[in-house]
Amino acid sequence: MIGFMKKADDCLAAVENFFLMLFSGAMVLILMIQVVLRYGFSRPLFWAEEISVQLLVFITLIGLSILLKRRQMIAIDMIVNSLPTPLRKGISLMLQVLGLMVVLFFAYEGTLWILRPEVRMEISPTTGLPVWINYAIFPVTFYCMTFHMAVGLVTLFRKLSHPG
Repeated sequence: MIGFMKKADDCLAAVENFFLMLFSGAMVLILMIQVVLRYGFSRPLFWAEEISVQLLVFITLIGLSILLKRRQMIAIDMIVNSLPTPLRKGISLMLQVLGLMVVLFFAYEGTLWILRPEVRMEISPTTGLPVWINYAIFPVTFYCMTFHMAVGLVTLFRKLSHPG
């Protein structure tokens, strides 16, 4: 079961990496075209800034999810690392559970937010697209983070219960 969860986690991370590269490339391309059109032809794209900011938000949230999966988030762990091993393991497990609860809370609240009628009806003045489509990246990435953290928690729990 844990092997399947790790494979699913790795597949999810691969999909996230793909979208991270896709959105990064799209943002660079849009901004380069915008510069050429604005300064070369005096005909800027009216939607380039809005789309670029949205892509930057997408990149940030997906990058955060990937960092959580790889366990590369910034951590101040000097005090925890100085504790005796059994206490350190217990605190590490407690922090993982707390982190999972926080991320799951944000995913749930983000879902409720984009399902609100006033958010669903809002239209972007620049692109004419429903804004909830852009906002949906928030709960989607937080559900991905929840899955990454759950797999990390199961793995940590297994290490703690079966040392060696």
